[in-house]
Amino acid sequence: MGLVRRGINLHAKSNSKLPLKQSGQRAPNSTPEQNIELLRSFSLATEVQQNYDACLVFGDFNLAIDWSADPPVPYATPADLFLNCFDDLAFAQLIKNATRTTDTSEKLIDLFLCDAPNLVSSAEVVSGVSDHDALHVHLDVDSRRPTPVLTTEPDWRRANWDLVNERLAENLLRVCTIDDLFTAWEAWKTTIFACIAEVGPSKRRRTKRRLLPWLDKSLKKK
Repeated sequence: MGLVRRGINLHAKSNSKLPLKQSGQRAPNSTPEQNIELLRSFSLATEVQQNYDACLVFGDFNLAIDWSADPPVPYATPADLFLNCFDDLAFAQLIKNATRTTDTSEKLIDLFLCDAPNLVSSAEVVSGVSDHDALHVHLDVDSRRPTPVLTTEPDWRRANWDLVNERLAENLLRVCTIDDLFTAWEAWKTTIFACIAEVGPSKRRRTKRRLLPWLDKSLKKK
């Protein structure tokens, strides 16, 4: 589903994956205020993106962008603003062929954006029911029920922080005497983890979802 110049966020459990889906449409004569409104809907997705296995966006955005270039090239504003927004979300645009063809032009303006392209087994343009073609996307999602994973993790709520700080103060003295930066860094990490394992409580937990490390926008761009 879609709304003119606006986006709709949906999330639904799909087997073992929890994707965030957004559908939207931007009219070709959108005003600057309307473009800002649509960009704002993307910013809302940015705030919760790390809580999902994938973010999927479908829509007719009417953006003047050369998607065949690497990186994509914007022809005019607001295409540049939307490209920056897509970069912030680490989106890949997976449609490669024109989605609206007339006697005089071929344009790729219907987009499929995804921050987890490894989940997409195919994305193609097929015949539509209007003046636009349709997008057909197949996600490679396992239909089997995920096996619970037993993990051991620190129990910070029951930690004796006075004891932890005391032990760290003792054990990190040796690290301060190391001149080589890389050696000191490895010694610092080893000392921290060893101290937590020694005096910090732990707990066992079963989970069906293998959580990935949290990444900010800067790390995703790299």
